[in-house]
Amino acid sequence: MVPKKTSRRKGRDETPIWIEIRDKSYLDWFKRTAVYLSTRDDCSSLLSSDVTEPLGPVWNGLTRDWSQREIMSLLSSQNQWGHPELLRQLAKRYNIGFRNIVTTNGVSNGLFLLCKTVLRPDDEVLVESPCYEPLWATPRSMGAQVRFLRRLPPKYQIDTEELGEMITERTRMVILSNLHNPTGTQLGKKELMEVLGVVKKANRDTMVVVDEIYLDFAGIDTRSAASYDEGFTILSSLTKVYGLGQLRCGWIISDSENVENIRKVQAVVEGVGSRFLETMDVMVLRNIREFWGLSNRTVKKNRAILADEIDPLIAGGYLEGQIPKYGCVYFPKVEGVEDTEALCRGIARRFRVYVTPGRFFGDPSRIRIGFGGDEDELRRGLKALSDGLEAYRRMQG
Repeated sequence: MVPKKTSRRKGRDETPIWIEIRDKSYLDWFKRTAVYLSTRDDCSSLLSSDVTEPLGPVWNGLTRDWSQREIMSLLSSQNQWGHPELLRQLAKRYNIGFRNIVTTNGVSNGLFLLCKTVLRPDDEVLVESPCYEPLWATPRSMGAQVRFLRRLPPKYQIDTEELGEMITERTRMVILSNLHNPTGTQLGKKELMEVLGVVKKANRDTMVVVDEIYLDFAGIDTRSAASYDEGFTILSSLTKVYGLGQLRCGWIISDSENVENIRKVQAVVEGVGSRFLETMDVMVLRNIREFWGLSNRTVKKNRAILADEIDPLIAGGYLEGQIPKYGCVYFPKVEGVEDTEALCRGIARRFRVYVTPGRFFGDPSRIRIGFGGDEDELRRGLKALSDGLEAYRRMQG
């Protein structure tokens, strides 16, 4: 029996629902809201944290430029520890050997495999805050005790003195993101090496993990932490910057001993990956600059649209916080609001635009705005958000 297609509700005669948060996790709330919004064409979403999936000219170019023989050759390869050509592409990119690479089903899966391999109950893990939920939820699910290292506005850098004081003999892992999710802050070589030095001085057995899923927004040739020192373990994928989440292409870069142990866990948890998807991954990585160019043009154009609408709100005292130089997410403070959940709910119901309450990232006074999507929806959503903030201000007095 073929399931019926979900019809999109038209018109403005029905009040949009707000998925009540209560004790829901961010990912649960996000997925439920996204499913609901897929049935509506009268609402705008500013929830997504990646660029629009490139299904047009670039994909057509890939399939046109590759012969059937080349594709079949890739599809015929063994991939017990990851497609050999995919490993070659990643090894070339990071200037490392195969022994330092684990291919994964995205970054979240990579973090799960890493934590499952490394952590034991009652280990301590230090995680940045604000942060993306899986960075703390995954180690906590392994029984680890999670403690938060605040990255304070406006610069959201790492306070290395505080970091050093927080590390104990039980601290097994420090987890950071670069670019920082949700603020877009970049950590350069100097900052990263200071972090590594402080951590290893306090406890040489503590692993420093850097989620680099957003890093390419800073430039296709931006150096990875893995290129600075083998003491870093990094996670990355083709998802956020390139809009290619459907390929489920992620990877871990770490020392060879970690990689060998992770692969043992992966063999039990996953078996083997999809040769079809890994073949597509190879095609993308061989043409990564073309994909990056498409993404960069989209985000550059959308950042200008965001600035046109947001700058007056900053000047008017509605929002606080500059638009980040890199990335496609913006995390401003809403002036006069301690917890933005009720505000986000009210704006969704009255003005039909959805933004993410900041409490999901550890700062309830803020909202997260995603601006990597469709240009027209972005314009509509930002206009509705502006109207909603102005209406809220009038209501307050």
